[in-house]
Amino acid sequence: MSVLNPEKIILFGSFARKDFNEGSDIDLIVICDWKEDFLDRIGVLLELNEVNLPIEPIGYTRDEIEMMVKDRNPFILELLKDGVVIYEKGRKR
Repeated sequence: MSVLNPEKIILFGSFARKDFNEGSDIDLIVICDWKEDFLDRIGVLLELNEVNLPIEPIGYTRDEIEMMVKDRNPFILELLKDGVVIYEKGRKR
């Protein structure tokens, strides 16, 4: 993920809840310093999917996440509560 230099990647949805099935996709939030418009970010993320996994990525900036939390956006609040951080810049495994 060095191409994007993400701040954080959060897994959410059925894989995070561990109730996925054969047809489930992998829902990801990628937080980084995006320069692209919101919809263009999805294309950027899908192009990085070299192994052709069934991913559904969404890209946000830190400011966008903070604004949605401030606005009490139910999607973001649930994601932050139930999502699983699978990458965080500077965090050792």
